[in-house]
This record gives sequence, C-alpha cells and structure tokens, in this order.
Amino acid sequence: MSGEESWRTRLNLMGKDNLNELDRWRADNAKCEDDRQRRVGRTEELAMIDQIRVEMQREIANLRAELHRGIAAQRQQEREFMLEVTGTAIGEFSKQEMDLVEKAIKEIREMLSLAIERRFGEVMGRIDAIAPDARSRARPTKDFRFANEDNGPVDLPNPLVRKVTMN
Repeated sequence: MSGEESWRTRLNLMGKDNLNELDRWRADNAKCEDDRQRRVGRTEELAMIDQIRVEMQREIANLRAELHRGIAAQRQQEREFMLEVTGTAIGEFSKQEMDLVEKAIKEIREMLSLAIERRFGEVMGRIDAIAPDARSRARPTKDFRFANEDNGPVDLPNPLVRKVTMN
C-alpha cells in the first residue's frame, strides 16, 4: 500500500480524530483539493450553462424574427389574394350590370321605335284622310329627277372666260 492509500484507509476505518498530524494534514489538503475541484467544476458547469442559455436566447430571438417575417409574408399574400378576388368579383359584377344596362337600352330603343312608327302611321293616316288624292307617302323611283332637269347633256359655263360688263 502506498502512503496515499494508507491514510485514506485509516481515515475511513478509524475516523479523523485517530489520525496522526501528517495524515490529518493530508486529509485536510485532500478535502480542500476536492472542494476546489468541485468549485472549478461547478464554475465550468455554470459557464457552460450560461453559454447554452445565451445561445438558446439568441436562437429563440432568431426563430421569433423568422416567425414574424413568415407571418408578415403570409398576411401580404392574403392581402394580394383578397385584392385579386375583390377585383375579379367587381369586374364580373360590372360586366353583368353593363349587360343588363345594354339590354335595357335596346328594349327602350325598340319601344321608342315602335311608338314613333305607330305615331307616324297615325299621322299619315290622318293626312290620307284629309287629302286622299295627294301623294302622301313617298314612293321610291329609279328615275328621280329635279323639275328643271332634262335628259340631255348639260352645258356648264366656262370658268376661264371673263365676262366684263359695263355700266
């Protein structure tokens, strides 16, 4: 047995009070060394824990920032989608409304045309009743001519000849 092991064995068997001065000094130094080792180990553990805590806080901050960016991007996509859907709906609605307005305008034109034709017919009937021998209605003819026209060639005045008149 070495000296190191022998004093530890005596300490375990007989207790600290039954050791000689040298062994008590060895036991106290060993206890101090163990305490110092524990403190150094504890300090290293605390340093590691602090380092891990700082890294975790940094990672949590990065994840929060990434989450906020993702949420902001998703909200932007939702806004764009809603604008597109709203624009499409408004476009379809306005197209339907334009179709309805055009249909209503066409119906109103047809009704006005019918009313005008009916009134015109009534007026022509009254004119025919008053003057039955007059040509109340124009009949298209191929040979329409003005009264002063004849079938021959027309002599036009010469624009180059100057007529001088004296007073």
